[in-house]
Amino acid sequence: MTLKPGDMLLIECEPTSVQVSGIVRSWVMVRWPWRDTDPESRTQWDGTEAIPCDPTWIEWFHTPWRLDPHVGLSVGDTCSLFIPPTRVIVRDVHQFDPPMAMGYLPRANYAVEMVEVERQDNENVGFVMYFDFAEPIRITPVGG
Repeated sequence: MTLKPGDMLLIECEPTSVQVSGIVRSWVMVRWPWRDTDPESRTQWDGTEAIPCDPTWIEWFHTPWRLDPHVGLSVGDTCSLFIPPTRVIVRDVHQFDPPMAMGYLPRANYAVEMVEVERQDNENVGFVMYFDFAEPIRITPVGG
């Protein structure tokens, strides 16, 4: 799929069970189930990703990923990681040649900057996704 600024998409990912590996302020660290460490990368990845857990915090709008439950978690707990059906607008697309080393495999070939449709006028929110990674994200083009 070729994407360009202004494209409207529906993104979603079915719930996957993950383990909580840490809690830092309003972030929950979880073991990421879809990537492997890149042994040849200068950036060392520890196998975790941080997910915001406070919907009143601006960081909530910097990722589409959600946890269920998103409160009351402790290290070692299991929860669901998912992307609810979310309508987004593509702000920009960046190609990487060679693929970008970020500490994990597969390496990124391109990045897509996007924002939820209802927040498109807010320059302070939005997120970047790498759709060539292993996460099973469903991407559906939608009309305006």
